Amino acid sequence: MKTMKNPDHTVIQQIKTEQAKTLKKFIRRSGNAEWQAIHDDHFDWWMFPVDEVSSYQPKWVVYDQDIAELQKDDEFMHNYMQGVTLACLAWGWDLHNCRVIEKRAKGQQWQKRPIRLYKIAKSLKLFGCVKEFLSVRHYALSLIQRKESFKSFGRDLSALFTAEPPILPQLEEAEEKTATAAASPAE
Repeated sequence: MKTMKNPDHTVIQQIKTEQAKTLKKFIRRSGNAEWQAIHDDHFDWWMFPVDEVSSYQPKWVVYDQDIAELQKDDEFMHNYMQGVTLACLAWGWDLHNCRVIEKRAKGQQWQKRPIRLYKIAKSLKLFGCVKEFLSVRHYALSLIQRKESFKSFGRDLSALFTAEPPILPQLEEAEEKTATAAASPAE
């Protein structure tokens, strides 16, 4: 893979700045159970950056060097994961327990916006967040099984979730570490 960086050298700082502002809104809105307000906002580009051009042209596109730089930023990654968690909660999905939340508040449901779920999943995959990607994938597959459309702007986005096998190199490594840790005697 060719090593690339967004030619706009300010994009990393712009992503961090917009992410921090949006996360504050997420936290306030989730605390007030204003789930619909989260759904109605526009934030995908900087909250869950991907390597694809969007309606904002290449402004928010991240490449492998940009991703590597962001991954090294503990504050960014903490905020990133908190944003993913809250976006999933807005759909009524418990990211960390990989299940639907039984008692949901008003507006805490799927909004028939597959592009947002696609961007979150694609971003998780790019950033190497294996467990979280697999949880979001599980949610997407449950929606696909319910016959929810994954077509957006003339594209079928379901392939990210239905491709077999969904193995990521990091998943194999994570499973290997887990197996090794389980086999090691307690200290």
